[in-house]
Amino acid sequence: MIRKQLNLHALRAFEAAARLESFKGAAAELGVTPVAITRHIRTLEGDLRVQLFERLHRGVRLTEVGLELREEIVPAFAALDRGVEHVRERRAHDTLRIGSEAAFAKRWLAPRLEAFHALHPEVHVDLRLQEDDEEVDGIIFYGFQQRFGRNRHLLFNETAFPVCSPALLEGSSPLVQPSDLSQHCLLHDDSDDWWQRWFETVGLRGIVPRSNETFFSHDRIYEAAIEGWGVMIGDDMVYGDDLAEGRLVRLFDGTMAGNQFILTVRSAPPRRALESFVDWILSACSSHKKRMQQVLGQR
Repeated sequence: MIRKQLNLHALRAFEAAARLESFKGAAAELGVTPVAITRHIRTLEGDLRVQLFERLHRGVRLTEVGLELREEIVPAFAALDRGVEHVRERRAHDTLRIGSEAAFAKRWLAPRLEAFHALHPEVHVDLRLQEDDEEVDGIIFYGFQQRFGRNRHLLFNETAFPVCSPALLEGSSPLVQPSDLSQHCLLHDDSDDWWQRWFETVGLRGIVPRSNETFFSHDRIYEAAIEGWGVMIGDDMVYGDDLAEGRLVRLFDGTMAGNQFILTVRSAPPRRALESFVDWILSACSSHKKRMQQVLGQR
C-alpha cells in the first residue's frame, strides 16, 4: 500500500490551532499570518475530506472529528518537540569548552584537534584562550610542582634551551659553544629571567650579547627567531613541532628544567566527552614526549 505523503505544515498549523482553539493564536505562535493558518487548515480538511473546525462569528470551534484528531496530533507533535530538544541538548552536552595557555593552544593543541575529532566526531572542542575555569570544562595552564590526581593531570614536563633558525647557523658568526652568543642578538619578553637561568645552568657568566630585542608577545619572539633575527629560549613542548620539522634548531648541550603543562577538569558531573578528551590528550602528550626524545636524544 502506498502511503500518501503528509502535509506537515498543515498538520503543524492544525496542532497549534486545535491546542489553542484559535487561528490568531496559532498564527502568533508559529510566526505566520492568520490567513496562512486558514489556508493550511483548509488544505488539511480537503486532504482528509472532513470538516475540522466550525467557523463562528468570533472564532472557531473544533468539530467532533477535529477533537478526535487533536487527541492524536497534539501528543505526536509534543513528542517531536521533545526529540528535537533532546538532540539539541545532547549536541550542547558534547561541546567541550577548553581553556588554554595561549602559546600551547596555538602551537601544539590546535593543530592536533583534527586528530581528536577523527576519533570522536560527536564531540566538538571549543578552544578558548583564557584562564577563567568558571566558564570551561577543563583548563590547561602553565605551572610548577603541582599536585596531581583525578581532576588534575600532568601533560608534560618542559625542558628549555636556546633555539634559532637554521639560517642563523649559516651566517658569518658561529654558534658552536655558549660563549658564541656574545656575537648574536638575544630575543626575550620584558624579562630576561629565562636567559639568566640558562646562563647559570651552563655556568656561563659575564657574557655580553651583541644586542637584546624585547618583545611583548610570544608570537613576535617566535617570528623573530624564525626570521633569523637572533636566538630565543625555546622548549620541547610548545616548539617541539618546529624542532622536529626543522623550522628551529636546538643549540648546545645545556638544558634546564622548565615548568609543567597541567590539565585541570571539572570534578562533576562526569561526562563521557570530557573523559575521552582527557584520555586522548594524555596519550598525545606521551607520544609527543617520545618523539622529542628521538629528535633531541642524540645531543
